[in-house]
Amino acid sequence: MLAMPTLIRLPAVDTRALVLREVEPRDVRGFTRYMIRPDYQLFITSRLRSEGEVRAFVSRCLTEQRSLSRKVFHVAAESKRTGTTVGDGFLIMRAGQQAELGWGVAPQHWRQGLGTEIARALAALAVERLGAEQVWCKVMTPNRASLRVAEKAGFTYSRTVAAYETGRGQHTDVKIFEMTRPDYFEAPY
Repeated sequence: MLAMPTLIRLPAVDTRALVLREVEPRDVRGFTRYMIRPDYQLFITSRLRSEGEVRAFVSRCLTEQRSLSRKVFHVAAESKRTGTTVGDGFLIMRAGQQAELGWGVAPQHWRQGLGTEIARALAALAVERLGAEQVWCKVMTPNRASLRVAEKAGFTYSRTVAAYETGRGQHTDVKIFEMTRPDYFEAPY
């Protein structure tokens, strides 16, 4: 199969409750509301500590959006009901038409199914728009909610990586979940 050219800009994706779209300058405020919270940071490796660090992250996202050889895509998840940013996600295109994805949800919106909506939308973008043959995610083993999200989004457990570095000198086991292109197209809607 021929490799598909990388898109420069991802289209917005509507889910039941969300619109996933590329990061925009206005996301600094929405991201800051939850990304610097200790409860949000429990199970992520890139921990932002201040509005300034969130602003720098958004700036890096905007710079990456202009790259013609772009391989990294960050999205904001906006509530259709309120118009506020309630989550985020990323896609990283890897060699061999593989895509890594990840998601986050603002703690005040946990247990509403939004993580699953984000994960499914990211898998769709990876397979349908970026031509991924395989999509995978890694979940820290203590993060039971994201373990369920990966399964509900159609991913299959593949393996456990012991003592994975999670940032700032910390390590934990992570579970790797995978989905192939045929798995994606055969999954129920």
